[in-house]
Amino acid sequence: MFIDQGRLSLGSKGISMDDSGGNLGDVNWNKVPNRVKKYLQKGTRLPPSERKELVRFIVDECIYDNKPYPRTSQLRIVAAKAVSKYPKSLLDVCDGDTVGTGYDSLLNQLVNRVDNISRPKSQVSLKVHVQLKDGKQFKRKLMDSYGCARWQPDGLPEGQTEATQKDIMEKLQDKFTKNENGDDVETDMMLTYATQRRHINSRDHLLSDTLVKWPYLFQEQFLILHCNYLLDFNIMEKMKMAYANKVPKLLRYFEDQPKEVVKEIELAKKKREDNTPEIIGLLTCLGAYFEEEIEQVILTMPTDQVKYLAYNLHCFCEYNIITKFY
Repeated sequence: MFIDQGRLSLGSKGISMDDSGGNLGDVNWNKVPNRVKKYLQKGTRLPPSERKELVRFIVDECIYDNKPYPRTSQLRIVAAKAVSKYPKSLLDVCDGDTVGTGYDSLLNQLVNRVDNISRPKSQVSLKVHVQLKDGKQFKRKLMDSYGCARWQPDGLPEGQTEATQKDIMEKLQDKFTKNENGDDVETDMMLTYATQRRHINSRDHLLSDTLVKWPYLFQEQFLILHCNYLLDFNIMEKMKMAYANKVPKLLRYFEDQPKEVVKEIELAKKKREDNTPEIIGLLTCLGAYFEEEIEQVILTMPTDQVKYLAYNLHCFCEYNIITKFY
């Protein structure tokens, strides 16, 4: 595999790597996180988690000192420079051949990252979705381009202040330690929805902080409640429909591939006498097909911890991966 370090095709124009987009493409590679740097230096492919971390790093490099968010045309130069510098780790290849421009996947990730962090806190770009019901048109609630009906509410519920929201949050934390799951917990979770979203949407939030501040969000009942309100539809019904419509098609496709995973799924289904192995089996199939390490997708842990996190993994993996094959 050969790549010209001085020029990488930018669409059909073949823009030179020396073309300026200001100094936007001049990423300080010395600041790359160490766990990412070791792959780049060895010239090996980045695992999914390290690649995501690299994307975050590059975008942060592009928008320092309150610079405006970069345009796609500028990110194109950044992606091309990055791939030219580390082709063995970043170049899009299939069976040794360069795919497309060689940096399309990295460019898409950079664009998605910029889109995510630049999303408005208010619903200024909401659109009305019109659907047919019983032969008549009706209007659904406003949704943004990502399909969220309540990405970030503008204010707090009537009668609520920052102080009362903090009190309710601390009360919920105390109830969680006492293993309480009554109706009042559901009421308080809905009452603090706007504050939860503000925490989740903050640029530098950590999942570990969310687990401490809003532990009920990691329980099935309240995660579903939150998602239903965010998206304005029943997420479990949507997932069941996605499973029924898409998983069988994907598994039929994988049956024609030279992989052993499908056979293992069938054996597991016979042993358990149900279809549940298809869920985790599909993730395994996808990992095998794209030659990714399944350990980067599926977290293994002791049995006593599985029940606590199983739904969290099931929901995010199945909804974010399976429903993309629509």
